[in-house]
Amino acid sequence: KHIADLIALVLALKYLMDKGLPLRVCTDSKTVLSWYTNMKINASEEVLNTLSPGMKTLLDRVLSFLEKHQEDLQEAQVMEWSSKKWGFMPGKVDVY
Repeated sequence: KHIADLIALVLALKYLMDKGLPLRVCTDSKTVLSWYTNMKINASEEVLNTLSPGMKTLLDRVLSFLEKHQEDLQEAQVMEWSSKKWGFMPGKVDVY
């Protein structure tokens, strides 16, 4: 789940960057916020081995994008969404 959330966050930043819009996004995941801030994921090999080939490719592309655009992303505002204060993030779908 966190890997998919990181991919979504980075794709949102890329979209905003491509459109010349302010780089502001929120996440309700402290893990994703940490991974983004550190520009690397902290997932076990066991977890990474469960990813489909397509998901692995997408994750590699996202990590490459972060590395390549590290300087551009310094201006990005990636903020923590407080679900307790504001409820679940709009558009977020929980799948059980």
